[in-house]
Amino acid sequence: MKYKIIFSILILYIFTSCKHERFTIQNSKQSVNVDLDSTFKLLTGKLGDTQITMGISINNDQINGYYYSQEQLLPTLIEGELEKNGKLTLRSFSDEEDSSGKIICYFLNNKHIIGKYINPTLKDSVNVNLIMSSQTYAKFKFDYLERKNCKNKDNFIKQKIEPTSYWDTLCSEIKITLINFQSQDKLISEKINKEIEKRICEITFSEKELKDYESYLNTVYDDEVGFGVTINCQIINNNENVVCVRIESIINAFGSAHPMWFVDHLNFDPKTGNRINLNDIISVKDEQVLINLIDKNLKKQTGYYNGELHNGFDIKINNDFAILNRGILIQYDPYEITGYSFGAPDVFLSYSEISELLMKNGCAYRIFKQ
Repeated sequence: MKYKIIFSILILYIFTSCKHERFTIQNSKQSVNVDLDSTFKLLTGKLGDTQITMGISINNDQINGYYYSQEQLLPTLIEGELEKNGKLTLRSFSDEEDSSGKIICYFLNNKHIIGKYINPTLKDSVNVNLIMSSQTYAKFKFDYLERKNCKNKDNFIKQKIEPTSYWDTLCSEIKITLINFQSQDKLISEKINKEIEKRICEITFSEKELKDYESYLNTVYDDEVGFGVTINCQIINNNENVVCVRIESIINAFGSAHPMWFVDHLNFDPKTGNRINLNDIISVKDEQVLINLIDKNLKKQTGYYNGELHNGFDIKINNDFAILNRGILIQYDPYEITGYSFGAPDVFLSYSEISELLMKNGCAYRIFKQ
């Protein structure tokens, strides 16, 4: 299981509600409906003169996702809000001060987004015009699990112990935003859901063998000191070739100097429910070829890269990756290929860059050829 240090970041991609809602909005004197039954939307169109592809997911009033252009395939992560009048406000996730601008837009007929990209630095704006390019393939809903135990905090209060800087972790609490797949073939759904459950049950301090969500939630009663765990499951791709689930977790342990961040990607064949591993889509007979490409793209994509990024560390090939529509995103942990101070780098490999390595019978090759 992989552990990641949080460097003043928020949880990426908090996804999505199972409720079927419709909003009626007023825009330019016309009333339109926003149908949120399909919670993951893939759209294509233009931001100004630039052709882009955008994937967004809707969780009640929260929007999370990404977009990329044909020239810059490295995805830009976005987050934002959906207001009751149908207005969407989207920002680059890394943009804490809104310095890179925001997209303000509206849904039209559940298939069309129009609006403006506003750049406060340049004091300029361009039009945004996007149309849904495909329907999602796998059906799913989101459930919410939570359990809390404050016996440690209560004991501190009874004993009149002075408050400490660790009051936020005196209680033990687990919160999970859980994806539940609902395929027409129940065996497929069960296979995917059990794989997700298995992975989540590994994100724990407990030494017990945890086999299901109930036993996992009950760990709040085991620890003599408090902890906090927040787990969010997110859909970042959903088509006939692949369903990609991202599982992000934050753990606050009693007395710890900082939270820990875990991240895993699980890729599935939606037609069979089978897990897709890296060696199912890429030939890694000559690992050095792939390692050299990863190293090259780290230098190009990571702004803080210098000769010491992985000094003393070896770049390795892992199985923590996301299959996207233009390439794969490989995620690394702190201390996996870098020192602590460099955080947790990820690297994007476009399909054109790895075309010679793609397995001809793999889903990534099919996506590349579409």
